[in-house]
Amino acid sequence: MTSRTADAVLFFRTWLSAPLQVASVTPSGRALSSLITIEISADTGTVIELGPGTGVFTEALLERGVAESNLVLVEYNTDFAGQLSHRFPKAGTIQMDAAKLRKLLLQAPGC
Repeated sequence: MTSRTADAVLFFRTWLSAPLQVASVTPSGRALSSLITIEISADTGTVIELGPGTGVFTEALLERGVAESNLVLVEYNTDFAGQLSHRFPKAGTIQMDAAKLRKLLLQAPGC
């Protein structure tokens, strides 16, 4: 099974089990992630990604030159967060509700 197929299976399994916790009924694709990240570059610095899901946008950020260590991935779903931690070990993955971020002090690496 390819990585993309495994991601799709994980996404749909998660959506079926908790549809109100997944923001979309279909996973985002490479075309959308490339378009949305077009203004981001290696010079952007730390990027906080809210709800990265299976990591499609995370991969696009890496392709734009953002260092993996400059990524903070905030994911509510335990399965997605675990997969993200495994796939992007240098990124900071936080498994929590992004709505509660204001209670957390996030500081960029090196600050």
